[in-house]
Amino acid sequence: MTMLKNKRITFSLIFVCLVMVSPMAKAQLGGLGGLLGGGILGLINIQGVLRCSANGNVSAPAFVNAGVQLQCGGQNNVVSTSTTNSAGLFSMLVNPIQLSTLLSDCQVAVTTPLSTCNAALPTGQLLSSSLALVGETVSGLLRVANLRPTGFTLA
Repeated sequence: MTMLKNKRITFSLIFVCLVMVSPMAKAQLGGLGGLLGGGILGLINIQGVLRCSANGNVSAPAFVNAGVQLQCGGQNNVVSTSTTNSAGLFSMLVNPIQLSTLLSDCQVAVTTPLSTCNAALPTGQLLSSSLALVGETVSGLLRVANLRPTGFTLA
């Protein structure tokens, strides 16, 4: 009986320690990725479809194998890159950046000339788009902010 009593005491002490330490650990880690109101870890997922159009026409054919960059700041610093697939789809998964800064100070820019997909389109200008938050995905402690381009136009 003494052994059973010691196991209960040991379990109780461990349980109390975990209950007390858990909120402190969450508070310390919350700054790493509390993108939209808290969360332990966070990422940003940017997905979109690029069309062979100077004005964002959604019925235009896909812009295949186009280089796409996430550019931020006045110097257009490249944060991430991607290439469109056969459907014109691109995806970038980036480490946490301040979400408000990302939405106001970053853009998705196409590095492949528009004339590559259609010779009749302008050659000297490139497409770009600002970003919009479309939601978030939470899986356990992982929080992912989902963004998409608002519409590609000539830069």
